[in-house]
Formats: sequence, structure tokens, C-alpha cells
Amino acid sequence: MTIRNLDQMLAPSSVVFIGASPEPSTVGNKITRNLLAGGFAGSIALVNPRHAEVMGIKCYSSVQAVPWAADLAIIATPPATIPGLIAELGTRGTRAVVVITAGVKDVKQAMLAWWGPKIHEYYSATEGAGFTWSANSRDYQLTP
Repeated sequence: MTIRNLDQMLAPSSVVFIGASPEPSTVGNKITRNLLAGGFAGSIALVNPRHAEVMGIKCYSSVQAVPWAADLAIIATPPATIPGLIAELGTRGTRAVVVITAGVKDVKQAMLAWWGPKIHEYYSATEGAGFTWSANSRDYQLTP
């Protein structure tokens, strides 16, 4: 990996979370809750084709349906979907990806900075963007 796209990972101005969920006790719900509560001042888009809204925020049906390309994508979807999503994100102009999903074999593509698979936490102190999906995250909020 080159350092060319690390700014988008470490100091994103926009984030898209693929795998957002309103279902309590799911990884998608915990990440959504913490991402929205983390104080991030940039744009956040949620993606899940099964939900029109998650936690009062519009949920897009696909990466293509989001009206802008995010600096950073966070992905928590089944392993088989990851390579296609990363290719789609790269085509759209996203330059950094955090892959939460475990069991992913080939994610090094599309000239993206990437971190994962099987990430438990992420926090950008300069931008206030962060999340965790750990079992103890019920009342957990990331702070600098």
C-alpha cells in the first residue's frame, strides 16, 4: 500500500458505512450508533438495500445510489460481497476502506488505502470519526 490515500483514511471529510442496520445487537447497528454519536462533522451516508432508514438517517440501497463519493468507506457485509464493493467504491472515487468483515481473502485492489479485514475499532482524533463494534460497546463512546 502506498501512503497516497492515507489522508482519506486518517482525516476523512465524508464516510459511507455499508452494512448499517436498525437491528439491535448487530455489528451494523453498533457501528451505526457509534459513528453517528461520535461527533464527526463531515457527511455520513448509510447503505443497506434492506432498509430505507436507520436511526432516523436515510439508508441508500447501494453504493451507486449515494449521491457523492466518500473519502472513507466502512464495510461490514458478508465476505463474498467485499471484493465487488471495493471495486465499486474505487470506481466511484472513494480512496480508503476499513473492512470489518472477517474471512476476506482478496481486498487489495482499486488503489485504495485499506485496513482490515476483522477490524474492531477505528477512530480519527482530528476528525472525530470513529466506531467500535465490540461486545461492550452498548454505552461506549469514543473520545479523543
